[in-house]
Amino acid sequence: MGQFTFEKTTIEGVLLFRAFGSFDERGGLVKDYSRYEFTACGIRFEPTESYFLKRRKGTISANRMQVKNPQIRLFSVLEGTVFNAITDLRPDSPTYKRWEGFRLSVGMCLLVPKGCSNGSLYVRDSLVSVKSEGIYDPSAPNGFLWNDKTIGIQYPIDEIGGIERLIISQKDGDLPAFEDIEPYLDTSGGL
Repeated sequence: MGQFTFEKTTIEGVLLFRAFGSFDERGGLVKDYSRYEFTACGIRFEPTESYFLKRRKGTISANRMQVKNPQIRLFSVLEGTVFNAITDLRPDSPTYKRWEGFRLSVGMCLLVPKGCSNGSLYVRDSLVSVKSEGIYDPSAPNGFLWNDKTIGIQYPIDEIGGIERLIISQKDGDLPAFEDIEPYLDTSGGL
């Protein structure tokens, strides 16, 4: 018990923590999730999917979330450095439409609750583990543009050498503006 120390953020339910690590002459072990530890701290999170993101420096991922069947997600940086921007999209929340940025390096983890989006700028070549509670559902809008004016996230673009160095997928470049997805947001306490 006590392998994780969760740090609250300005957005309710978003938690920052360092993965537990144990290292010796053989190498090491890193643990970023324990149902027992999370439950003991009052956090309900039971992952149903896990995957890895391998991204090059300069890659920017749009502000992703699921409008239908929202997910809780746990992001853990295994290699590199990532700037994650979390935006509260819960209309009944006191921090609705506010974002908070986190610079995550190796061993840092971020738990993102239902109703919040996640946008990422990969400041270095990076490998990120993602665990989610719930299944991916592509049947509804699942994000908005990384540079949306309504939300106004300030990504550290200068750290990658400027906007001309951004790597943006076609899928992310085709996402709508926030104002186009706002009508889909649930006002009953979540997305």
